[in-house]
Amino acid sequence: MVLSVSIITQHTMNTLRNQVQLIGNIGSDLSITTTKSGRSLLKFSLATNDYYVTSKGERTKETQWHRIIAWGKQAEYIANNMSKGSHVGINGKLTYNSFEGEDGKMKYYTEIKINSVENFSNSKKKEVEEEMPF
Repeated sequence: MVLSVSIITQHTMNTLRNQVQLIGNIGSDLSITTTKSGRSLLKFSLATNDYYVTSKGERTKETQWHRIIAWGKQAEYIANNMSKGSHVGINGKLTYNSFEGEDGKMKYYTEIKINSVENFSNSKKKEVEEEMPF
């Protein structure tokens, strides 16, 4: 009998604890704001697509929308170098927030705070979509 043992280090646990990786297209115009403390803040939507074949053999695309935020110099970099439609890869973490609505009820939403971003817009979107398996 052979036993396989995986050792997970504390470093690995810390980096995997809350991590999200997405590749998609920026779905909104980029507008950077400055907080009262002078820190740059960028919020935008990111569209990711899933492709599958239905039981009838029809190719189908399903789009999911994600709320993305970036802070400081990273927010400024994204706002200056990317735009609506840019094909990007992001690495970040989930954050959960709430606010009180006009009706007095609490509203909840999830955002992804960017840790790193890569602009894939130099490659043609059509080429990327053709790589998807069907």
